[in-house]
Amino acid sequence: MHKPTRLLDPGFKYVPARNTNIAKTFARIRREQARAAAAQANVIPINKDKEPRQAR
Repeated sequence: MHKPTRLLDPGFKYVPARNTNIAKTFARIRREQARAAAAQANVIPINKDKEPRQAR
């Protein structure tokens, strides 16, 4: 995911609501989340034979 842009940041671009497509935005977010989940699912722990450490 990307870092949110602040309002005072010169890179911030305001887009009026009438120029947005909420369905497209949600579709993009779903694709990003699916990609992130797929990338995380491919992680294989190095110490899979050992028991996990307890958090302190």
